[in-house]
Amino acid sequence: MKTVFAALGLSFGLAASAGAQPAKHVVLISIDGFRPDFYREAKWPTPNLQRMAARGTSADGVRGVFPSVTYPSHTTLVTGVAPAQHGIYYNSPFEPDGATGRWYWEESLIKTPTLWDAVRQAGGKTASVSWPVTAGAPIDYNVPEVWSLDKALDRLTPVRQQTTPKGLFEEIEQRATGPLTARDMSSDYVSGDENGSRIAAYLLETYKPTLLTLHVFGVDHAEHQDGRDGEHVRRALATADWVVGNLVEALAKAGIDKETAVIVTGDHGFVDITTTLAPNVWLAQAGLYGAEKGAWKAQFHTSGAAAFLMLKDAKDKKTLADVRRLLAAAPAEQQKLFRVVERAELDRIGADPHAALALAPVLGRGHERRPRRGPHAARPRRHPRLFPRQRPDSDWVYWLRPRLCRRQSAGPDGPARCGSHYGPVAGPAVQPLPEPAARASGAVTAAAPPHHWPCAARGPRAAQLRWGQIAVPPRRARVVSLRPETNLLPVPLLREISTLLAKDFRLEWRQRAALGGLLLYVGSTVFVCFLSFSLRGGQPPAPAWNALFWVILLFAAINAVAKGFMQESPGQRLYYYTLVGPQAIILAKMLYNALLLLGVGLLALFLYTIFLGNPIQDLALFVANLVLGALGFATTLTLVSGIAAKAGGNGATLMAVLGFPVMIPMLLLLIKVSKNALDGLDRGVSQQAIITLLALNVIVAAVSYLLFPFLWRG
Repeated sequence: MKTVFAALGLSFGLAASAGAQPAKHVVLISIDGFRPDFYREAKWPTPNLQRMAARGTSADGVRGVFPSVTYPSHTTLVTGVAPAQHGIYYNSPFEPDGATGRWYWEESLIKTPTLWDAVRQAGGKTASVSWPVTAGAPIDYNVPEVWSLDKALDRLTPVRQQTTPKGLFEEIEQRATGPLTARDMSSDYVSGDENGSRIAAYLLETYKPTLLTLHVFGVDHAEHQDGRDGEHVRRALATADWVVGNLVEALAKAGIDKETAVIVTGDHGFVDITTTLAPNVWLAQAGLYGAEKGAWKAQFHTSGAAAFLMLKDAKDKKTLADVRRLLAAAPAEQQKLFRVVERAELDRIGADPHAALALAPVLGRGHERRPRRGPHAARPRRHPRLFPRQRPDSDWVYWLRPRLCRRQSAGPDGPARCGSHYGPVAGPAVQPLPEPAARASGAVTAAAPPHHWPCAARGPRAAQLRWGQIAVPPRRARVVSLRPETNLLPVPLLREISTLLAKDFRLEWRQRAALGGLLLYVGSTVFVCFLSFSLRGGQPPAPAWNALFWVILLFAAINAVAKGFMQESPGQRLYYYTLVGPQAIILAKMLYNALLLLGVGLLALFLYTIFLGNPIQDLALFVANLVLGALGFATTLTLVSGIAAKAGGNGATLMAVLGFPVMIPMLLLLIKVSKNALDGLDRGVSQQAIITLLALNVIVAAVSYLLFPFLWRG
């Protein structure tokens, strides 16, 4: 079977078929609260998942939306766009007069086309079991995730009523599961996931849909209850693994296993918490938020660990300024718990367009969604191979508290607001959680452009992370996060460049054969020159020494820089495109190539000194000229390499045609300045040439910065 296993979570899928033939069927399984260590580490009871990861394609992490909670994440998975576009901003919508308990259940609330729409347009059949936001969806065989606000109804009745086509649920009970009750489909028991798997397996065997989606929710429930690890977590995880194995077996029974791609994904992870933060307390104390219906100017709507500021009047700049002053006036110890995510940043990451700003936790802090059973947390994260790491054992200590359904009282407004999304408006803004209760709570969410995040669980030192849009926490030894407080570079572009530089150096080190080949070329060429001149009984004259040095460096530069883009597959470039901006890509490539060429040049100079002597009289000028040469070769050849990679098979020809018209004048200037350094001439003689070299470097770098986004977008 073409098994595809990827640890995802929201919008951009990282699964690709392991076989050569395109799959005719796709099974998308989302394990709520999934984490990479569940299939990376043998200690977890997941033999099916571990086998699939070994034989198929797997990931340590992916991108996430903000907030990275269940409903926005699952909707991104089936639409490919951020919440700002698809319209499912949170698990439950913001309700100005108090939360009623509604969630985003109806598929009609999605504003963009879905996978089900695409399959139907292509003439295929679809099926879905317990997938979020599917009530009333145009799915051929649909068992939605939905419940009623009427407490007199059990949780299964609305599911039975909205299952389509009519009579399907009764057919499933007769032929697959037997009679079902609300308990049989409850997340409180492993039977909930078991029966969901039986339903999905029956649909696969009987109707063979082109696309089937299944939401497995037991692991999430267990982690909220026990934290990142515990008896219930392991039981739920073993059940989830059985669910996957059961569907794989159903594909074989249906005779479609050889033509099916199986994708296992997750929407978030978990992290332990010990303290809560209720920002609406500040608003209530300032008179901006009252207990009476409609008596508010501003309030925070929390989702996961994030809190989104809503203004009664979106144009009320005075109230917004008052809120900013309140946040700025908070005690220093409380200000350390969060950072403000401004509207421009929310736009970049595709968050709720109606929020004026948001609060996101920083390292060691978090925001609580529900005290006893919060949603899923998220923190800025990226692919572990691409972005900085964080300690896997660090605790998230603080939580933004939207609800007041805990045992302790929080003032007179507590009972009236219990279950609301706004959090308590009386009592202290920051409270420690009782240790016995600190097992599994809310979600941690911090916004940072293309970043990713973890979910919340209580208990000692839970470091599970979430990987956003396709959100899955990393291995314990590879937990990564882009955290504001640890980023020494304040500008997002500079952070992306530094991260990409680190990625390129790691990849170069892992592919030591390519680096070794480059160094071997330099060393062998210098040695051949040594042998040639030694046969004539002496060292080369200074002009020959100088010319040979730059010729060797030129061809080393072409070999080193050409692979920058040309060795990357279109899939890799597309993946990078979804993570960072094109300016960061081109600048990081140029800086990396310049550093690499500078290292090669210094090595060549060292070998020259050993074998061919060192006639340089002004070493400082020569090294400065070498730096300019490395920058010039890198800036020119990097852009040309990108163009050549776009051209495919004609890349080598394009490298020569486009590169040499700029390289030849640059090479002549470099040879001239280095000749002056060899002869020991006054540095003023080289001033004009150096200025020209600097100007060429700046012009080429600026042109690359301006034009590369158009090339990259294509």
